[in-house]
Amino acid sequence: MAEIAPFKGIFYNTKIINLKDVVTPPYDVISLSQRERFYQKSPYNIIRIILGKEKNKYIQARRCFIAWQRDRILCQDKNEAIYLYQQRFRIKGERKERFAFLALLKLENLKTGSILPHERTFLQCRKDRYKLLARCLANFSPIFLLYQDPEKRIETELKKETKKISLLEFKDGEEVTHKIWRLTEKNKIRKLISLMNREKIYIADGHHRYLSALLFHQRNQKRSSSFVLAYFTNIFSPSLSILPVHRLIIPGKRNFGEIRAEMGKFFEIKKASKEMMFKQLQSSSPRHSFGLYLGERKFFLLILKDEKVIENFISKEKATKYLDVAIAHKLLIEHLFKSNEILYSKDEELLIKRVDQEKGKSVAVFLNSVKSAELIDVCGRRKILPPKSTYFYPKIPAGLLIYRFD
Repeated sequence: MAEIAPFKGIFYNTKIINLKDVVTPPYDVISLSQRERFYQKSPYNIIRIILGKEKNKYIQARRCFIAWQRDRILCQDKNEAIYLYQQRFRIKGERKERFAFLALLKLENLKTGSILPHERTFLQCRKDRYKLLARCLANFSPIFLLYQDPEKRIETELKKETKKISLLEFKDGEEVTHKIWRLTEKNKIRKLISLMNREKIYIADGHHRYLSALLFHQRNQKRSSSFVLAYFTNIFSPSLSILPVHRLIIPGKRNFGEIRAEMGKFFEIKKASKEMMFKQLQSSSPRHSFGLYLGERKFFLLILKDEKVIENFISKEKATKYLDVAIAHKLLIEHLFKSNEILYSKDEELLIKRVDQEKGKSVAVFLNSVKSAELIDVCGRRKILPPKSTYFYPKIPAGLLIYRFD
């Protein structure tokens, strides 16, 4: 089962640094324009390490990391700890609070161990994260992990520690409040390690970073590289928010008239306003509904006519074939639109704007979110969903806490 460990975290020196100016979202959700804004915020922004724009960006990342430690911009804890972490945020008008802890996770083979992935990865992204890790010998962003604790024993025990003075606290640009405490008492750490040793762990976010860390350790075999920085939260938490990731695609050489004629064999096609389309999707009724935008305010709601048609396009494995994200990829994107050019985003308005700008060259496909129960089922069967199937909100900032190899 999962093996966790405390560590001496490295964090920004808040006596001279405003955390809001130096942390960022994970590298894979940062656009080019956002990267530029983060560069302008501070000469010590973590963007210069995790997503540099220089030609020798990995070398430059290492130089920044070494210099910032030397100059006490970054400081390391004297004692090993597990770090308790609370995020307070709003989503769809509702206030929520998500509680978790940060610790090291012992790396395992994903095909046989107790750590279970759910998304397919891209080779180029794995290579990129590997090069950064090999140069800097540190994790700047935690892997986002889920554990099962329906009785909330772990969370209840750890929350007792939040009555103490916090280590870090700040509010980010999305109005999410972040607060971190240290847990250093050895008997309490041992108890948490024992509880987590019984658990299977599900990767929510950070598949590329996990696989890069595993490959690095397999090639180096040092004890410190056998662990990766990780964020652990309860999959049964009511504040676990999974958003859908929508798709902008470049169709193959077919006009929409041809595509629509074939689409009608599989889907009921209803013209709708933007508001009505999203309202229908959010209601998750009827099952297997999708949104489609062609530009010029042409919105459609697509409703799968019969689940049996899926058999011809998707694996017989029940864990994945009835999920909307799998149906969208196999039936809509690959079979009907014959496309392999995809842009992923949780931002509906961004994709609508892109389709309008590209004037008939692209279309947007809007999805429902994957449910946590579906995620557990997929992971438990060791099946893999298409890339970018889930978006866990809020993200865990890069640079908030860093793990450096010995």
